[in-house]
Amino acid sequence: MQLHVPTMLVTTIVSAVLVSAVLPFAGRHRDAPGIPAATVSALCFAASCLLILLKGQIPDAARIVPLNALLWAGFALQWLAYARFDRPEASARVPLGVAGAISVGFAVFWLLGADYRERSFYASAAIATLALANAYQLMRDGGLRKERSRVIGVGLAAVAVACQAIRAPMLAALPSGEGALLSGSLEQSVAFFPGMVHVLGVGLGFLVMHVERNAGRAQAAASTDPLTGCANRRAFAVHVAEALAQSARKSEPVSVVLLDIDRFKSVNDTYGHAAGDAVIRHVADVLRDGVRTSDIVARLGGEEFCVLLPGAHARFAEVLATKLREGLQERAAHADHAGLRVTASFGVAQARPNEAWEALFARADRALYEAKGAGRDCVAVA
Repeated sequence: MQLHVPTMLVTTIVSAVLVSAVLPFAGRHRDAPGIPAATVSALCFAASCLLILLKGQIPDAARIVPLNALLWAGFALQWLAYARFDRPEASARVPLGVAGAISVGFAVFWLLGADYRERSFYASAAIATLALANAYQLMRDGGLRKERSRVIGVGLAAVAVACQAIRAPMLAALPSGEGALLSGSLEQSVAFFPGMVHVLGVGLGFLVMHVERNAGRAQAAASTDPLTGCANRRAFAVHVAEALAQSARKSEPVSVVLLDIDRFKSVNDTYGHAAGDAVIRHVADVLRDGVRTSDIVARLGGEEFCVLLPGAHARFAEVLATKLREGLQERAAHADHAGLRVTASFGVAQARPNEAWEALFARADRALYEAKGAGRDCVAVA
């Protein structure tokens, strides 16, 4: 299949300009790291294609090295955009340094008299290298598990590498000398058509990555207590319902530990609400550090917390509650108030067969009030 190369180049330029115009709408720089780099990347691709179209209109000395440098800068800026998507503080030194080194090497190669075929081999190897760097950046540190849409960028990078590999034997078959750059040959079709798709696909893929991340953040915000980072009451109710349903299917025990910070109002009255918030965060930290990875810690509201223990009998829950109570005693709560002592009362309940969450919570709540009635800073079992 042979395609009209000038048409593909014009289409690529239009696509790149549209991508660069749309990307900034994904969010402000602070909310959408990587967008500026991705925007400039698209413009680099557009400028590179424009210089290719200007063959015969301007001297090769002012065209060949810059168009390739812009092409590689486009790939390097994609690499940087992906890096800043994961770490906003990521440095541009490595991606742009690699592209700069490739460009300098190409300039030397051209000055030494390399012909079209030799320069194309060099360019194909450079494109494949930078595309692989993009794919690596997207996949590093388990990236594909964070946003599934990263597979778009990885797939496009793989296509770029495959096309350069397919193009290599075609280049080898060409006679030496200047090739018909704007011809509709199969070799040029393989070079330019994937590039057109790549520019548009990467831009859309980057937008989808941001949409997916923002959706995940919104979902997490809706299910997380902002002060402690624990599950909130609504999310906890969902976790308990799922645990009770699984318990019914597999005949496994489920227990909950309900706790309330003792005399919390006096903390706010004596030390202020900032100290009260610090105490709540302190209790949340102790709970998270003391439970198993399978357990769910939630702040139900105010100074009240609950821990869901899948697969745990009441005896295990009682031992864990005692451990958590002792942990609160042992760890300082607020560095600014060394005399501040934080304790909590605990109520433990194991779910009965086919028991609803509300009934389980009510029994744990009664046990909690028994603990408070017994002098606080103790554990009671329903």
